[in-house]
Amino acid sequence: MRERLVVGNWKMNPATIADAVALAEAVAARAHPN
Repeated sequence: MRERLVVGNWKMNPATIADAVALAEAVAARAHPN
């Protein structure tokens, strides 16, 4: 099975730390544990 790779571009950079935390939490919530 191939390993998944998560990528993004510079436009995804959040403007504030709070935005960064919210983005990281949203990504983590959708991630599969395996």
